[in-house]
This record gives sequence, C-alpha cells and structure tokens, in this order.
Amino acid sequence: MSRCLPSRRKFLLGAISVGGALSSISPTKSANFDLPPVLSNGRHQFEVLVPSRQLPSISLPSSDGKMTSLDGQRGATLLVNFWATWCAACRSELPMLAKAQSAMGDLLSVVTVSTDEGNPARVTTYLRSLGALGLKTVIDDRGQLSKESADQPPVFPLYGIPVTYLVTRSRRIAGVISGATDWLTPEAQRLLAYYAAV
Repeated sequence: MSRCLPSRRKFLLGAISVGGALSSISPTKSANFDLPPVLSNGRHQFEVLVPSRQLPSISLPSSDGKMTSLDGQRGATLLVNFWATWCAACRSELPMLAKAQSAMGDLLSVVTVSTDEGNPARVTTYLRSLGALGLKTVIDDRGQLSKESADQPPVFPLYGIPVTYLVTRSRRIAGVISGATDWLTPEAQRLLAYYAAV
C-alpha cells in the first residue's frame, strides 16, 4: 500500500504558515517571563541560571586571616568575582569592580574570591597595586566554593578565571559571566539596575 505524501511545495508552505502563527505569539505574554538586559564582554555573555539557587551561609578567611562572610551588604545586589594574581584579565577587571561598587553605592556589593594558594599577604599587595583594596576579599585556596560534594553541587562552578556570579538582593544566585567584564559600561549598568529593582 502506498502512502500519499505531500509535495515538497505543500510541505514548505504549511511549515511557513505554522511558523508565522507561532512567531505572532510573544514569549513574554505567553510565558509571563521577564528576561534581564543582555550583557556581553566580547567573548562571553551573562547567562541566567535556571533555576536560581539560594546562596548558602559561607565564611572564608580574608587576607588577614579573619573569617569573613561571603554574604555582602544586605539589600544590595552582590557580585561574587573569582580571580587570581596570575590572571592577566583579572588585572583589568578588579579595578572596574571597585569603581562600579563605588559608583552604585548601597545598590551594589562586591566580594572577590582569590583562588591563589600560598601567602595571603600577596593578595593584599596585589589589590593595593591595582587600587582595589576597597573590595571585600576572601581567599579560597582549597576551592571550597567550586568543589562538588557527594550530596551537593558546587556553590559556584568555575568555568575559568575570572568568572563573576550575580546574586540578587534576596540572595539567589541568578547568573554568571566568564571573562573580564567592564562593569561600568551602559549594558552592565542596565543589568545591575535590573537586578537592583527585583
């Protein structure tokens, strides 16, 4: 028994009409889903993490050895930036993070996480040389934040260095961008303002 298949022309015309009908449906209206502004640093784009996860209560040593909370300032959007003294891209990003935090005041808190092993005083010296001593910095030389345990995924998976996670005011880990990002660009400011308002 032979089946009657539609001609190629009929098939394509049918696909076009279905595609046209689907394109008239707005994702925002149908799914009631609000996307943040786009941020790209030339090589990478800010990725929204779905589902977002709650930031657990974590403390790590600062360069002076005191245990310091990763939480940041309450009520502010939080950027958690992973870096190392050997990272060339970090050298340009750390001062931009310090300037962005200063420019946004109470709306933005930045915590940097040094992944350097060895002498913690070297981290302070490095930040001073960049003019970024105003950034709250913790040291994760054992990779506690990026390690996976038997029952838990890593809090902050690392996709390279530098990498920055954005945490909402309600302390949900909302998104990530790899690579050095200029946090003073209009695109970055729109993204930060978007999360400051949610």
